[in-house]
Amino acid sequence: TEWGDTKRAIVLEQGLDGNKVSPPSTAWLAHDGRNLLVAVDNAVKPDSPLHKDDQWGGNDAVEIAVRNVDGGPQAPILILRGYPNGVFHSDEEAGASPAAAKQAAQGVEYKARIVGPGRWVTEWKIPFASLGLDPGKPLKFAFNLTAHKTAGPAWVMWQSTRDKCTWQADVAGYLEIVR
Repeated sequence: TEWGDTKRAIVLEQGLDGNKVSPPSTAWLAHDGRNLLVAVDNAVKPDSPLHKDDQWGGNDAVEIAVRNVDGGPQAPILILRGYPNGVFHSDEEAGASPAAAKQAAQGVEYKARIVGPGRWVTEWKIPFASLGLDPGKPLKFAFNLTAHKTAGPAWVMWQSTRDKCTWQADVAGYLEIVR
């Protein structure tokens, strides 16, 4: 992978209930001081076609969920969802206002490529500012990363949400940006 060191990769292999599922996805997270950089390599069952439309739940996709914990208990969970067809959306499903969802998509760069019948990849460049995060300050925020796989298992996550919605970042994990 052009993202480099496989020892620094995180593996998405947890189902909603926390049990290990397969095939896993592999992700790399980085930052350039102003943006969160995310790459995801999605292994899928090669004998089942990808569902490429940009509609959550019925198609293959990658979901990034972020909540700015410094924003207090009213801070929304922001959801970005990308699809194999190269389209991404910022969704309001977790209760973000239309304005917050629109802001979360501002300046986001998203690319997806189908590598073969058993694999597709995504790359994201997400401005911290679009997520309501100040890149000039130390950053720690609630985070989760999920792959939806139509050929199963349906939900493959970085951290299980313990049978809650995949976007429930505040029960999944936290990212801390170290400079």
